[in-house]
Amino acid sequence: MSNLSDSEVQELLSRFLKGEEQAFTELVRKYQKKAYYFAYRFTHNHQDAEDLSQEAFIHAYRSLKKFKSRSSFFTWFYRILVNLCINFHRRRSVQVYVPVEDIAVSDPDALSIVESKELGMKIHRAIEKLPLRQKAVFILRQIEELSFEEVSESMGCSVGAAKASYFQAVRKLQKYLKGEINSKSLTGSKK
Repeated sequence: MSNLSDSEVQELLSRFLKGEEQAFTELVRKYQKKAYYFAYRFTHNHQDAEDLSQEAFIHAYRSLKKFKSRSSFFTWFYRILVNLCINFHRRRSVQVYVPVEDIAVSDPDALSIVESKELGMKIHRAIEKLPLRQKAVFILRQIEELSFEEVSESMGCSVGAAKASYFQAVRKLQKYLKGEINSKSLTGSKK
């Protein structure tokens, strides 16, 4: 399905609120892949990601009559999904995963691929150490490529708080990654 404009989304919401169930199905089709991939980055488990994204749509379906259109449907829906993922993480202590495929490999030579995978795992381990809110903000901003305004709406916080959480996450990631490099050099690992 092609991307819908804001006015098309508003039209679907209006049709759904008038009782046309098919309109909500179209919204699900619009956002289901993005919802799944966000949940997957949080859980690194296909079934959990599928369950969480489906649960988010169920919550949205049940709460849509309360939706106030002050934000876009997308950011309102992401707020539901983010909260479900955070709660799931708290219950299960699940690790976030950044697929190695998300890291560009400029040199197809085997050594470069191995180094990229190692870097991906280092980044993955560093993201796992972030507090849940910072992890969610980092994933929304860096991986999902949302604007700070969209992140703030999705997280239910101010733009300033979203920026602060993001920059704290980046600082912590830099610290964690620098610590890994220093500990590797201290153990005598050399190239």
